[in-house]
Amino acid sequence: MLGQRPFFPPDVGGWPKGQVWLSTASAGTRLRTALHLANTADLSTVENTAAQDRIDAVGYLIGVGAWSDRSARALAPLVRRPPQLVAAAVNTPEYLTS
Repeated sequence: MLGQRPFFPPDVGGWPKGQVWLSTASAGTRLRTALHLANTADLSTVENTAAQDRIDAVGYLIGVGAWSDRSARALAPLVRRPPQLVAAAVNTPEYLTS
């Protein structure tokens, strides 16, 4: 379920239907996987950035040019916890649909 891209379904039948794709379980799996990877990644680019600039630094790191106000507000409480910030950022609409 990770990495599904709009307009590029896995086969001619499209994407899985129902809870397989849009469920709290799949969202939880995406977040846990992202957190595991972020905890083992080199996040020095984010860690070495001032806390007030970390949301933009994460955007640069993952290729998101701009955050919606809603995503920026959701990410703000995590600026002092880089792994959690990155894990949350890769689960935003800006990242998942880019």
